[in-house]
Amino acid sequence: MLALGRLFAVVSCLLVAGVAQAQTLPAEQALNARGLTRAWWGRAHIDPSQDTVQFLSADETVLYVQSKTGGLTAFDAETGKRMWIRQLGPSIQAGFRANSNDTEVLVSAGMVLFSLDKLTGKTNWTLQLPHHPSSAPGVDDNNVYVPMSDSSVYQFDLRTIHKLSDAGMLPQWSLRARGWRYQTARPVLSPPSSDNTLVTFASSSGTLYAVNAQGVKLKFQFEAGSPITTPVAYRGDTIYICDVAGQVYCISAVTGVTRWTFSTSSPVRFQPRPVDDAVFVVAERGGLYSLDNQTGVQNWRNVNVTNFVSVSNERVYAADELGNILILNRKTGKPEAPSLSVRDFPIRISNSRTDRLYLGTKDGLVVCIRETGLTQPIYHLYPDRRPILPELAPDEDAAATTEAAPANN
Repeated sequence: MLALGRLFAVVSCLLVAGVAQAQTLPAEQALNARGLTRAWWGRAHIDPSQDTVQFLSADETVLYVQSKTGGLTAFDAETGKRMWIRQLGPSIQAGFRANSNDTEVLVSAGMVLFSLDKLTGKTNWTLQLPHHPSSAPGVDDNNVYVPMSDSSVYQFDLRTIHKLSDAGMLPQWSLRARGWRYQTARPVLSPPSSDNTLVTFASSSGTLYAVNAQGVKLKFQFEAGSPITTPVAYRGDTIYICDVAGQVYCISAVTGVTRWTFSTSSPVRFQPRPVDDAVFVVAERGGLYSLDNQTGVQNWRNVNVTNFVSVSNERVYAADELGNILILNRKTGKPEAPSLSVRDFPIRISNSRTDRLYLGTKDGLVVCIRETGLTQPIYHLYPDRRPILPELAPDEDAAATTEAAPANN
């Protein structure tokens, strides 16, 4: 009887825990009232008694949950299927966000750079870095760019890395994969950005460097008025940067000429988010600005916003200081629906790549929210990467059967 009582107690605790977990998720009724729905939810592999979530990041296809002790859980960004789980070393501090290209995800842990297959989580290779990184790596289709603590950026050729790995020469011969090294005046504190031909990175002194990706030749250099601590943003042939004094700069990636500047009068510590014809900028104590990407003219400003979350065709989703999600009209910036209370999910992705809202908790619970009518995601950054859906012709037999069927009252 004692054993049976203990079993009942355990089952009861599990049921209560399950109910509590379900109660923490945004209620479907509340979402539907705002034109939203819960696309999926899942839980990362984390021991809440010893570990917490440090980073939440995503590209168009995969969502990554990183814990403080080096755990990495990958979910299918659209279905929520948990794809794989990895522990990068024995309780290694993750340090920086994961970054990815089409096939692999890169994570730095200490002085080691890990490359994992995006679909399986299998280790492609590990690279021994010459110094401690000062930021997450940048990556494109051909190269990896790692900012280092010695105020330099190292380029590593992906093709060479894979050849060395296949020959069993990594990480011992890591230096053979190094292509070039560029010395900066001060450390680079954000991941380099690349369009496969030009790589840009900004030092904490406020200098933007634009270097040819396949060679160390400097194409142009730009001096901002104060330190730059946010990643550089690309949109076509245009570069957007922000400094801590609140200046927003729009620069031609071809000539390095400044097209326009805009002052928020407050420090900007978040990456600018160019989407279609607008650039979204969040300033400390200044709110969210929507700027015309061609002229820099202010479209609107909402002073209640503390962070950008995502944007759809007609709405902008943002967070306020209480942790609520604000639902704003994309053209006017005015509230379009009552705010959504999701304070139990304090970790959010600033997602300018798709329209999806990704929210997480410290103990590893993640949820994806979308608009009810958007069954397929909107690809903002790379619209050409959106899967082409087959056009299905109507079934002629089924249509004939429908036409011949008698009407029912």
